This record gives sequence, C-alpha cells and structure tokens, in this order.
Amino acid sequence: MVETLQKALTLELGRLDVPIVATPEQADATLSVRATEARMEGGGSLSLSLTLKSRDGLPLWSKRIRGQSPGEGSLDSVMSNALADAMTQVGSLFESDNVASLILAGAATPRPAPDPGNPPQQSVQERISDIDDLPANRGLTRPNAHAVVIGISGYRQKLPAAGFADSDARLVSRYLTQVLGYQDENVATLINEHASKSDLEKYFDRWLPNRVEDNDEVFVFYAGHGAPNPTTGEANMVPYDGDPTYLKQTGYPAARLYAALARLPARKITVVLDAGFSGAGERSVLAKGAKPLVVTASEEDIPSKMAILSASAADQAIRDYEEKGHGLFTYFFLKGVKEKSVNGNVNLRSVFDYAADQVSKTARRDYNADQVPQWRGANP
Repeated sequence: MVETLQKALTLELGRLDVPIVATPEQADATLSVRATEARMEGGGSLSLSLTLKSRDGLPLWSKRIRGQSPGEGSLDSVMSNALADAMTQVGSLFESDNVASLILAGAATPRPAPDPGNPPQQSVQERISDIDDLPANRGLTRPNAHAVVIGISGYRQKLPAAGFADSDARLVSRYLTQVLGYQDENVATLINEHASKSDLEKYFDRWLPNRVEDNDEVFVFYAGHGAPNPTTGEANMVPYDGDPTYLKQTGYPAARLYAALARLPARKITVVLDAGFSGAGERSVLAKGAKPLVVTASEEDIPSKMAILSASAADQAIRDYEEKGHGLFTYFFLKGVKEKSVNGNVNLRSVFDYAADQVSKTARRDYNADQVPQWRGANP
C-alpha cells in the first residue's frame, strides 16, 4: 500500500508540475501522507492525512481527505478506485489552496552561504550515531497528542552557537512522528530563525490552546540557550532574537511557559529542556558583567499534570556529546526511547532514569564535570 500510494502521489504531483527531488536535503518543502483509515463496507474508502512542511520543519498546509469507491469488486480494485478518488481530491486541493505558492514561501528563506572562516558544525545527517537509525513504529497512532519542538543553534545577536540544538530538535520531531505515533500536523518544529520570541508566543499562547482538548497529551522540547535573569535569577529560554542583556524584553521565561501549559485542558504535559540556566556551559548565556544567580521552580509551583525533565541541576553546566553529534542529555534520552519503546509505547520514567544515569556517568568520565538531569513534577 505504501509503494502504491507513493507512486500515485508522484504521478499526481507531476501532473500539477510540482517537481520531486531525490533527497530531503534538496527539497524546499516536504509532503507527508499518512493513510489513517481503510474500510470495506458496501464499497471502499481510504482516509489520508496530508501535511506540508517547510525545509525547517514548519507546518505550511494540512488536510484530511477521504477517497470513496462505491460498488463491489475485489479488494484491490475497490481500494484502487478509492485511491484514485483521493488523488483527484489532492489535485483539486493543491490548485484551490494554491499550495505551490506555499512551497515557494517555505523556500523563501535563503540557505546561508558557507563561511570559510567559520565552518558550520556537521548536521545530524552528516554525523550519524546509533540513535539516528529510528526503531520501527508498528502502527501506533496518537491522534490526541500534540508537540512543540524547538531547536536553536544560531542566534541573531551572534551569541555563541548552541551546539547541536537544531539537529537535536529535528531528530526529536522524527521520533515523535515516526516512532511514538504523533501525527505530523500535531507537531510544530521551530528551528533557528523560525523560533523567535513571537514564534514562541504564537505556538504556546494560540496554536496549542486552539488544538488541545480534554484528556489530550502535550509534549514540549527545547534545545538552545537558557539564561538567568541577572536580578531575580528567573530562568529564561533565549529565542532566536533574544539578547541576554535585555532579557526582560527579549527572553521567554520558563515560568511563562509553565503557566501557558497549565491552562491547557490536557491530562498530561511533558516538558524536556536541553538547555542550561546557570549562565555557564555550552547551552547557556549571561548578560555582560552579570554573575550567575538561578532560582528554580519548587515542586508546588508545578501543576500536578506536568512533568519537567531538565538536562542538569540549576547550578550545573550542560554538555554537548561531540562524539555522537548531539546534546549529551538529548542523546541518552532518545537512546532510552529507542531501546525501551515497545511498538511505540514507552515508559517515560524508565527512559529518564536511564538517561540521567548515563549522562551523569559520561559527564564525569569524559568531562570531569557534574551534570545530573532532574525530574520535577508529576510521575507517569
């Protein structure tokens, strides 16, 4: 079915003069299609979920369609007719929604030219580690699970690069959709310049509240710089356009994130932070002349339905795992998901306990430093 669907899409997109390239790295946008339902009741029907994302993983367009095949016949012929009807709808939607212009908009941000004096770090595609080979999802879907995944390595204010934060975020999104059963349209991936303060406000203050309903699940991942408020010690995420010298105006406080998430009707909320908030280390920054001063949320400040998984204790620096091409915490967190997931089901506490133990041991052994991941809030 997968091969048949791929061929049908290729033919339909070719008819619409939408060019198909050989690899994702060459693409201006990526179209993901998931067959969500197939029925044989007095004929046949095939439901498809389509999601178009920009090269940086931002959602551009999504639709759900149902191809119909009334009448009787063999399974193959009935489903073939349903697929043909679905492809007709795809063509009509591409034309009526002017999807070609959305693809061009997704490609509008130019790829940065290489700087010979400052070569970029290798991306996750160039540095292959064991976690980049994803385990199989055997049909599990989570239609009521939503995620916002953020990764910022380069900053507008020319702050120090935050290691592999962007490629970590891309890989987390792949695990969510390809291993854990999240639907593509329910995962927002915000990378580098697409993770400004206004982007964070949009997705936490509007996008999630517009989608999340009673008993849904929410997952938030942030990889990038953190910074403490030099006066109060309040932990802040540093958006792409953030400036640690003007943190009040340009930062996104962790407390604001928790408050926005707490207002959602979700039954379960998980926040994973691969960022440092001490003002020291590879994913933390500090205003000029300021000294680290960090105040962490107490257990009573965290809603009962929320768990916050941090890469380190508040006063510790966090590390990149150069050997693997990932943040140290993200690497072992995803390795735990890979090794402990069973058909897409995973016990988050067992994953965290595994990651915390491995991060602590690796930080001491390889960096002669303490990095002890922290779990605060609800237990699974």
